[in-house]
Order: sequence, then C-alpha cells, then structure tokens
Amino acid sequence: MARCTAQGSSVWTNSWSRNPQFSNIISAGTSRGTLIWDITSRRVIKLKCASDVLAQEFSWGSPILYNGSRDGIIRTCDIRMTVSDNWPVLCMRHGVLASVTCIRALRDGNYLLSSGLDGSLKMWDLRARACVQNYQGHINEITHKLPFHVDPTESLIFAAGQDLMTRIWSISSGELLHYIPFPENVDKSENPIPALYYSDAFGGRGGMPGLLQGAGESIYFYSF
Repeated sequence: MARCTAQGSSVWTNSWSRNPQFSNIISAGTSRGTLIWDITSRRVIKLKCASDVLAQEFSWGSPILYNGSRDGIIRTCDIRMTVSDNWPVLCMRHGVLASVTCIRALRDGNYLLSSGLDGSLKMWDLRARACVQNYQGHINEITHKLPFHVDPTESLIFAAGQDLMTRIWSISSGELLHYIPFPENVDKSENPIPALYYSDAFGGRGGMPGLLQGAGESIYFYSF
C-alpha cells in the first residue's frame, strides 16, 4: 500500500492519468488547490487555488489535467511543468455560482463535458475555449458529488438528478432522448439519488451494453 498526504488540506476529489506516457501521475483536488504526484520519482506539484477543487479529469492523449472548482471555473494545467506559477494554461467559466461538480474529457482531446451545481450540463470546445452545447433538464442544487456518465461510443450522456429522475441526452445534438423515473416500489424518502454506471458489456465479454441504476436494495439494467 502506498500513501500520499494532502499536506493539511481536505481532499474533495482525485484522478489518475490514463495516458500511457504519464500513467505514473495521480492528482487530488483539495480545499487549497491541486496536488499532483509522480509516484515514480515522488515529485510533487502544488497548485494553489482560491477555491475548493471539486472535480478533476486527465486528458486521454495530452499531459493536461482539468480542474473544476467551487467558484465555477475550469482551470487546466500541464503536468510536465516544474513550477506552479505556470498554471493555469486556460480558464473557462462554467457559470456564475455554478460550482463544477463533474468533468469528463472526450477521447479526441478537443471537447470537455462538465456539470455545475446550478443543474447545468455543458460541452466545451477546448480549441475555441467556449461552450458549444447545453444539455437541458438536469436538476442539481445541493449535491457536489453528483457524477454524470458517458457511454464508450461517446454518443450519450446519463445523469441522475436531484429530482430522482435519470435523463439521457445525445452528446452531439444536445437533445434529451429519454428519461427513467425513480422505481415506484422504492421509498423515495429513505433513498438518495439513484447510483448510475454504464456498462459496455453487462454480464461479461459479449454482453449487452446498458445502464445500471441502483435504487434502494435493487439494481436495474436498461439496454441502450
């Protein structure tokens, strides 16, 4: 077992680089900024931030880490840098008072998805540094750890809202395609927001792709 310390800060989120060239890099979003560790050399980069970092995601192909914070800003940093003064590479404002709760980077490296504590879901063009798509209908005002999910083909977004409704959007068009109500046989007053996970092969190799929804004591499977 290995242990990295957040050096006196509270840890809100963490991430591990999926880039094969940087697979030894891990990070933590904290109450004082971002900590990045090279677990091979034990090098640590400290990035100070005036706001809690609630969401993180590494780029699939480039040495870039995306940080979403309580002040509603997405900041990026190059994990190859040696001094913290070089960050951020770019900033994008998710919205006024829209604390960033979840970030997902798409595989082509040009687009980023993010959600905010005002219920917003957005797609960003990183080349233009601008929002190019809004996904309407998501509801979240109180939960800072409410993730959304993307299917392996990167064509669908799945998110459960504060109203207990699970919604599905087209990533490309932004259209709300379908919604799944909370199971009628589960007591809403005693259960949190449904837990979601997308499986590309439910039941093992050769299985059907679909959405798993956990509610109460049951797990439901929906094929998409």
